Amino acid sequence: MKTLNEDIKNRKFKPAYLLYGEEDFLKRSYRNRFREAIGGEGSANYNHFEGKGIDVEELAALSQTLPFFGDRRLLMVESSGFFKSPPGMVDTLLGALDAAARMGADDGFVTFVFVESEVDRRGKLFKKVSEMGYAVELKHQGEGQLATWLAGVLAKDGKRIQQLAAQRLIAKVGDDMNRLRNEADKLVAYTYGRDAVTVEDVDAVCADQVENKVFDMVGAQVSGDMGRTMELYEDLVALREPPMRILFLLARQFNQIWELKTWQQAGIDRTEIASRLKVPVGIVSKISAQSRGMTASQAYGRVRFCLEMEEAVKTGMMNDRIALEMALTGDV
Repeated sequence: MKTLNEDIKNRKFKPAYLLYGEEDFLKRSYRNRFREAIGGEGSANYNHFEGKGIDVEELAALSQTLPFFGDRRLLMVESSGFFKSPPGMVDTLLGALDAAARMGADDGFVTFVFVESEVDRRGKLFKKVSEMGYAVELKHQGEGQLATWLAGVLAKDGKRIQQLAAQRLIAKVGDDMNRLRNEADKLVAYTYGRDAVTVEDVDAVCADQVENKVFDMVGAQVSGDMGRTMELYEDLVALREPPMRILFLLARQFNQIWELKTWQQAGIDRTEIASRLKVPVGIVSKISAQSRGMTASQAYGRVRFCLEMEEAVKTGMMNDRIALEMALTGDV
């Protein structure tokens, strides 16, 4: 990301960029910064293409069109699927990129910015953009990175957030930067007249997300505290959370326990497990602590049982709420 920040700050742009990965907030943020840096929305030098079925011939033609009263043309291409297309489907685009690359970063007048969720790193298009420009995977950020980012976000509104408060907020909300930004805005309003955001403020304003309640519910279930399990279940019912979504989250949580146990047995370290589970390292510690009373085999059995309950609902053999309650209380 350092390269992106430097290029945007210095207005020294490469012929092509690829922003891909799972962190939508970062992709959207960099997309907007590129747009603002090169002409802005509504500019005659800004063209936006989105979705499958983009006219590649039009895109290629625009890449050869001189900017209108400006230094550079920006071609923004989102969710195109180009980076998972067969080689023959992108030959025209590869030709346009070759032409842009021959002009060079200093003499060129066009910049492509591709924003995608999934890419094939082995493909010609990925290799071409990596060679002539910059391809960056924007992943979910770790706890430390998120805490630093939150501090920066709140500082713009004149707020300081205690380290423990930032950690509490991340634990409550998760690593989704969109949700974290929304909660940060709530905290700014709640702490009006004060410059510090505390743990107490986070607890007062930021509600636990549904995933956290399911996490706690699994912990109670694993420890054999059925009273607490059903209490948390009733909380979710009161929130009108669909039973099938709760069942899905339940299965996902037990699947994480199963994978963690399996990888621990294989001697894989906590950092690598966090990367594979796509969660902060701190969450791995919590899952590990939660699952101490369960073997990998037992966790896998729970996953299978949840899937059986889901199948029973889909085939009309069982009501969704009964299926969920069976998954919470049934023996495996």
